[in-house]
Amino acid sequence: MRRISALLEHLHQHLKVEEVAHKWGVSAAAIYHWVKHFLLKGLSSLHYHYQGGRPPKLSLTQQKKLTQLLDAGPQACGFSEGCWNSALVQELIKLRFEVEYHVQYVNALLHKLGYSFQKAERVSD
Repeated sequence: MRRISALLEHLHQHLKVEEVAHKWGVSAAAIYHWVKHFLLKGLSSLHYHYQGGRPPKLSLTQQKKLTQLLDAGPQACGFSEGCWNSALVQELIKLRFEVEYHVQYVNALLHKLGYSFQKAERVSD
């Protein structure tokens, strides 16, 4: 909708590219790109095709199974620790799904799955 509306404002209402870009929260280059593709390809250019991004290493069913395992806790998964940490989740993924993640990406994966991290509180000895 945003692309169609921006093109209508620019082409039909004769608004400046900068005004349209500011209103729709995109760069002026994006508006020029949309106009160029509209003039070259017509209406088919208005259909958005997502082309970027690496496919996930874990399938949706594996991600769902991972959330079930995380909710069960580390001891239910065979670990001796009482709470999860990134390295432990990394090990769980490697053991259960035979997929290797970098320990720093595990945080991003957990965030994507709806989990948040907690920092340990500093307590004086």
